[in-house]
Amino acid sequence: RKKLSDSKWSTNLLNVCFERPLAIIRAEKGGSAPVGSTSSRSQSSQNSPRNAADILSMHGINIDLTGQAQKLAALRSIMGQKNDKLQNAMKDEAKIKERLEKLRRSEVSATSEKSEKIKKSINNAQRQLDKMRLTLAAIRKEIDTAQKEYNIELSKSKREAGRGDSRQTPRSMTFDALELQHQGFCLVETLIKYNDNYINEHVDVVRAFRWLWRSKGRHFRLFHEDSIPPRFNGESRVLARFLVNFAKTSKDVDILFDLLRIFLQPTSSDFSFC
Repeated sequence: RKKLSDSKWSTNLLNVCFERPLAIIRAEKGGSAPVGSTSSRSQSSQNSPRNAADILSMHGINIDLTGQAQKLAALRSIMGQKNDKLQNAMKDEAKIKERLEKLRRSEVSATSEKSEKIKKSINNAQRQLDKMRLTLAAIRKEIDTAQKEYNIELSKSKREAGRGDSRQTPRSMTFDALELQHQGFCLVETLIKYNDNYINEHVDVVRAFRWLWRSKGRHFRLFHEDSIPPRFNGESRVLARFLVNFAKTSKDVDILFDLLRIFLQPTSSDFSFC
């Protein structure tokens, strides 16, 4: 812990865990990344995204803009309903068959007078069985049609997922980049927990976290939490706690105005600690 609290290691921390998001911020703003970070010394070759999907993908958000997920869910629900309908129809068919067999057995030992009534019942049961078989055939045809439609939509969804992966450039917030950032937050929170002076002693970390708080990426990820792994949904909360702690020991009132951003729009995250 003492080694990680050293100023040299804080620079390494920024270079390893936060290099990607800081590089994206630098590319978007055309400014300089915090001193000491690798991104402040590298030139970004990333081109401007062409559409909303590209922008979100660059920030680690793979949102379904085509509604494929909803279509697939609806088709799965329809197939489930039709399968339930098929199962019920098959049960009804089995009951009719059982009744028909009983009538045929009773016909053998029946008198001539009762035999006529039984024959009528057998004919009615046979008609019901024929009708039920037609119903079963129609339901199976509907299931086949729904399955084919589902397979088509599933293929489309896989193609869209492939396009989403192709949108990500070497400078995008990939899963690995999000994981590195998450681990960086965990390290900083642990160091602050055991060192009350950590924030005041590491200006470069404060500067980097203020950049991250003001970034478009954090804002987009906050309002698209359902489109990123739940593991990374605490990004804004961690940064907000860090800035609150910094504000308690600093005379920089701009921090407080920065924190007001979280109350501009409703979110599912809890910021009651601010």
